[in-house]
Amino acid sequence: MMLRLPVGSEWRREALRTNLWLVPMVEVIAAIGLYAITHVVNRAGYHRSISIPP
Repeated sequence: MMLRLPVGSEWRREALRTNLWLVPMVEVIAAIGLYAITHVVNRAGYHRSISIPP
């Protein structure tokens, strides 16, 4: 029985799954996004633009 090599999108999916930089990069981008959102909400609460529960 011959071993079937991944072709096309299967190969790309496998390459992305096994890359060691992809998951940490996504996590860093998500952390920066969450920081930006919480910073905007915090500043809006400080300036009384929105009402934050005590």
